Amino acid sequence: MRPRARNHLSRFLQIGVTVLCFWYLLHDLDLAALGSALLAFSPWHLVLSLPLFMLSLLPSCLRLNYLCDGRSSLSVSAKALFFGYGVNNLLPAKLGEIAKAAYLSRAKGIPAPVSLCAVFWERLADLNVVLAFSVAIGLWYGVTQLYLPLLCGMAVLWTVLLLLFRFPGAFLRMARILPAGRLRDFAASAIERLGDVQQRPAWLWLLVYSCAVWCSFILFTFWFFAVACGNNIGIMGAALVCIAGGVGMILPSMPASLGAYEAGVVAALVILGMDKESALSAALALHAINIIPPVLFTGYSVLFEKAALPGGQHLSPVEPVPCGDETAPGSAPP
Repeated sequence: MRPRARNHLSRFLQIGVTVLCFWYLLHDLDLAALGSALLAFSPWHLVLSLPLFMLSLLPSCLRLNYLCDGRSSLSVSAKALFFGYGVNNLLPAKLGEIAKAAYLSRAKGIPAPVSLCAVFWERLADLNVVLAFSVAIGLWYGVTQLYLPLLCGMAVLWTVLLLLFRFPGAFLRMARILPAGRLRDFAASAIERLGDVQQRPAWLWLLVYSCAVWCSFILFTFWFFAVACGNNIGIMGAALVCIAGGVGMILPSMPASLGAYEAGVVAALVILGMDKESALSAALALHAINIIPPVLFTGYSVLFEKAALPGGQHLSPVEPVPCGDETAPGSAPP
């Protein structure tokens, strides 16, 4: 498929998903009841939610530092996470993952293959943990539609990944047909790192970190609904909300997954027995808490740290280095 046709298809999907999500959210919605539900929130609870949300990202920072072979630090990993989340909230096409890797490269001199492969292992681990949680929650609530599409997607992804593990040479030969020399070298370095068993993270520790990441999100969501919303949805209910919101963020949609995230969270809360207006007010408040700190930090980085959004010159990753010069993740946590 030609690049222009692919761009048109991607934009069409984004518009289609966004329209469907907003239709679902606004259909049969009582605006007066929505306004009353929004005004019922305590400002103090919402303000308190901001630092608690940032604290819930601690396991994510620890995991990112581990996947970077300990070359980062807790503070730089936190900044990279916030910068990546902020870019995802401001720009389309999910550019935050590239921005996160570029921030690590700029701040700590981490080679581009290392930082980008760390982001890849992050997303792969997240998808596997989300799938496991989705199966458990789907069986608990009898909602098979929650995990069947993700299960099919993960089957395809793991098939490709296992082929790369088994036949890295074939993928390296495909990388050589790329048009640009620097892109060829970078792709070859990344494939070597992914395909080399010595360069892969320890699966057990990656699983432990990733489970901690999602358990932290679930605990924060449970607290938010129990305290800020005054509605105890339970741990399984909080897990359902997290998974549904995460699936909404994966869908092609507007920057910050506006509409798609709310649709996922509202659908989960309706399953839990909440009325649509209360569910949408909670989804809007929760989404705002997820958006505000990263966007503020991204603005600070661009203005004062001279960081640039993707496409700018300040955040371009450093030159790729040969795979043999990189240290593999250890078998124990940092």
